[in-house]
Amino acid sequence: GWTLLWRGDFATARLQFEESSALFDDLRIEMYYRLESRLGLCWANLGLGRYEDALSQAQGCLDLARDVGTGWGISTSLATLGVLALREVFFEKAQQLFREGAAAVPPVFEPLQAPAWFELWLSLAACRLCQMRRAREHLSACLRIVNEQRYFPRVLCSVLAAALLLAYDEQAEHAVELYALASRYSAVANSQRYEDGVGKEIATVAATLPPDLVAAAQERGNARDLGETVEELLEEFGHADIG
Repeated sequence: GWTLLWRGDFATARLQFEESSALFDDLRIEMYYRLESRLGLCWANLGLGRYEDALSQAQGCLDLARDVGTGWGISTSLATLGVLALREVFFEKAQQLFREGAAAVPPVFEPLQAPAWFELWLSLAACRLCQMRRAREHLSACLRIVNEQRYFPRVLCSVLAAALLLAYDEQAEHAVELYALASRYSAVANSQRYEDGVGKEIATVAATLPPDLVAAAQERGNARDLGETVEELLEEFGHADIG
């Protein structure tokens, strides 16, 4: 199911997570796998733009994770609720949820879950609050880990985050270029969440540019290499330090 999410096949992922969640519940499979399946269903619904369903499911996951005391489930549920809060324009709430989620990550999961994902999400929240220095600091911290680990989902999302920050920083051409690169991948191109959360913002700044500049920026983005772009972004944002 998670592989399907990163292939941009959200509808099929949703069906698989629904089936596995029902099966795991019937068989009383270990709670970790039951939570993982339910959270996967949340993220499939996010990709499909089924935000009300995702919100209800994420809150249910958080309640369940707290009942059984699983730090991984708590942190991931809080992150999911934070992403939904960003979408609902509750930016301060999102920032707080991401901070709580980062604090709840068990040490055993740190190589995979923290700080990279939470640094990225905190960057987005700070950006939406126009806290641009802090947004750049969080993105810098994320990029340092992403450039070392080269885990595809985080690589892709860090490019999207950079595009949004650049759009807010009035660097429209660069933002359009990076979004064109990210949109080559079906995980972005097929996602209603990314369209609502980043794509519309990029379209707004693109509308301020002459069409020939937009076309040129998109052409450059389509020709970019994802890994090399992360290295360039690390050089661009990597001098920021959270104070």
